[in-house]
Amino acid sequence: MFKIGLLDNYNKNDLDTKQTFDTRCEIYHLSKETVINQLSMIDGLVMHYRENAEKSELYEQVVIIRNVSVIPIWVVSEVMSSRERLTFLKLGVLVIIKKGIFDEELSLSLVNALKIVDHRRTITNTRILSQSKNIEIIDSNCSIRFKEGQIVHLTRLEFQLILELAKEPNKAVSYEELTTLIWSDSVPKGDIYRLANLVFNVRKKLREENIDPSIIKTIRSRGYMLTE
Repeated sequence: MFKIGLLDNYNKNDLDTKQTFDTRCEIYHLSKETVINQLSMIDGLVMHYRENAEKSELYEQVVIIRNVSVIPIWVVSEVMSSRERLTFLKLGVLVIIKKGIFDEELSLSLVNALKIVDHRRTITNTRILSQSKNIEIIDSNCSIRFKEGQIVHLTRLEFQLILELAKEPNKAVSYEELTTLIWSDSVPKGDIYRLANLVFNVRKKLREENIDPSIIKTIRSRGYMLTE
């Protein structure tokens, strides 16, 4: 069963809304004020707008979500220009659907995409969890879950850092290797200051969830290590 989040500008009592989705989709009505904290409970997110006044707000919402998650996003609109469609696609929206061909197209698009996501997530989790005893990697929304239940939401770069360290816990990963894996060729290899800032931000988020930040250990003159 796939869990689909609908932002709260949907009519929750609209029977057509429920009938739109495949029987393999479980629907959750989410608040736009708290959607970031709810990303870990869903597999995909559907947004909808009817008026131009909602458009700018929706752009902003997509940007905020994309900074912390790669979760599939669909946008549904009654009227949308080609320029608006292009903007949404550039922001990372998976599919833009016009109201009217909404029902069947959205339902099929959701299920097809989520099958792929589910397959990739299974492969990723199997690979990473076999190495890390204490941390569960949640690839769909760039978060990590600890054995005690705490969930920490990360930016994509922060998530990539944890992902690389979790592949081989208790083994140091060099500055050069980490910068290459995280930024490819966009920053100089071994950029210690940029990497240190990334580690600082992750440790701060760990403290906020009462998790010992020293699980990310600095190995002087070498790199960083995830301890277990």
